[in-house]
Amino acid sequence: MVAYLGRAPAALGERCVGGKQVRRTQWKGSSGGPIDLDVEGILERVEIHPLKGPKLLQADGSDGYFPEIRQRPWDQMPTADQRIMAYRAAKQNRSTKALLADQQAQAEWSSMPPAERLARRCATEIARKPKSWKPISHETVRDKHTQKCKGIFYNMEFPWSENTLKEMGPQWLTKAFHAAGTLDERNAVTELILEKRKVTAGNNSGKFLFEVRYKWQTPDLHRQLFAKIPFPCEGPTRNDRMSSSVNKQPMDFYEVNCYRILESTMPVKLPKFYFGDISNESSNFILITERVQFAGMPPLPPMMIEGPYEKCKDFDMGGSDKEHYALLFKVHARIAAAHKSGQMGSEEMLRAHVNYPPPAEYLLPDDTAVTGQLVQQLAANLRGGLKFITQTAHVLFPSYVKSEEFQEKLWRTLMTLNAYSREITLWKNADVDYVALGHMNLNIDNAFFWRTGNQQLDCGMFDLGGFGAFSLHHRLWWGINCAEYALISEHLEEFLSIFLETYRSLGGPSLDRKVLRSGLIITALENMIFMIASIPNCLTMCKSSEWPTIQDRHDPRISADVDGKSTLRTTLQVLLNGIRMLEEMHADEVLDEWISTIFVQSWGLKAKPDEVIFGAETRT
Repeated sequence: MVAYLGRAPAALGERCVGGKQVRRTQWKGSSGGPIDLDVEGILERVEIHPLKGPKLLQADGSDGYFPEIRQRPWDQMPTADQRIMAYRAAKQNRSTKALLADQQAQAEWSSMPPAERLARRCATEIARKPKSWKPISHETVRDKHTQKCKGIFYNMEFPWSENTLKEMGPQWLTKAFHAAGTLDERNAVTELILEKRKVTAGNNSGKFLFEVRYKWQTPDLHRQLFAKIPFPCEGPTRNDRMSSSVNKQPMDFYEVNCYRILESTMPVKLPKFYFGDISNESSNFILITERVQFAGMPPLPPMMIEGPYEKCKDFDMGGSDKEHYALLFKVHARIAAAHKSGQMGSEEMLRAHVNYPPPAEYLLPDDTAVTGQLVQQLAANLRGGLKFITQTAHVLFPSYVKSEEFQEKLWRTLMTLNAYSREITLWKNADVDYVALGHMNLNIDNAFFWRTGNQQLDCGMFDLGGFGAFSLHHRLWWGINCAEYALISEHLEEFLSIFLETYRSLGGPSLDRKVLRSGLIITALENMIFMIASIPNCLTMCKSSEWPTIQDRHDPRISADVDGKSTLRTTLQVLLNGIRMLEEMHADEVLDEWISTIFVQSWGLKAKPDEVIFGAETRT
């Protein structure tokens, strides 16, 4: 006999057993056999033994029975007691089945090697239709930065701040991690705890920390997570938000894409990706990864992560900064070689997903015009920059900056560089051997270091904004531009040797050392133009009235994270390195040689005359 206790099914298949609808019948007791009971709207079949009563599913998968049956056999129990016990069995069996299903799901998820699971996740992402970014304006960010919009990659709304994550909660995290393939569909995030400790530093985004709990925990799941989000578009970070979301777009788009598709093939460790998306409507984004567990300054036990190290504060590092930067040059080479040898995927796939330089036909040389920014604009920036360097903040720079000779050199060199801007970009990107995937600014603060059991230094990296293919000259300078100048001047040649040998030995082409070095030094000059343009922002972060009492670079008014950012000390350090590269490593002569050997001799063009380079502008 099959009996049913409770409400009748509302629809076929919603409350049924074996695919067949069960009719409602009156409970008249049972001498044995299956009984279908309604447990919270779903039918649960219970097997009844004629003497032992309802069969109970045990946590180990075996069968059992209620112990009280021993005092009164099932066939001697009143009908009301049978009904209660049967319903208890149905509820308990439902709960045990769910537990066993979870255990099986955990076993299935855990049985797959993490590398295989990661490769499958990335393969799934690559199989999706590639997404593209449409340029946005300042007005878009201004008008829509508080709006909840759907992301490009997963077509779902997402949080972009601590408050919006708190509002959307564990339910959203579950949905997001499922969509990204980083959490088993049968698992869930059950709890969200925002951490009170704040994360500052960085120049392009906000950051915060939080913890989660899962329905079931597996070894590959991290409880302590990290979120990268946009700066607020208000108060002291408004200009930074506009710079990141508009002037530097779409670097956040490419960072999320890098984690989505390249985590499994990246030849250097990344924090585990959990979710990331960005809106082309609002410019809001979020990137969620495992939290790097920094353990403090060395010496540390093996496998403990050093730091965190801060940008432009290498003087605080324990151990040898030379060793750390040498490793970063190897990391640049590993990534570039993995790209060139095909280990990171086909060129067609990579071009569809990550950043690549524009085709050469868009960068045709012109020997009759300035191909950089407007001469008048650059001249105005240089006048303001020279005033800052030689007067306002002169205490931070070498004494030679006050000489007429140096000021004339800076003026002429940077104006000349600007005149050849497009041609230099063309030269740096024309030879594909010198163009490869890589991190845009692999400074010491964008890596995390540990020592192996035999004391070998190793590292991983994060902060992958703008990840893609670009000139190696550019990448290598932007990976060392925040270091101490003494390190650069003493060890640059050694670092170049490390890069060249590692790149070649891992499958990359052989490069010309002089070409790579020249491109790096010219990039340092380009970087200096960028930093001079940032000086007005420096004066908003540290007012002119403060500078007369600043004695050195360690003054907290300029060395701390001002407004939660390292922007001020970064600008000052990179500007100092550019000045010293110009004067002490003779960067102006490297630029002159490039004009003579590449622009004139190799390309057969005429050097641009002063009337083109300077127009009507003079230094005074």
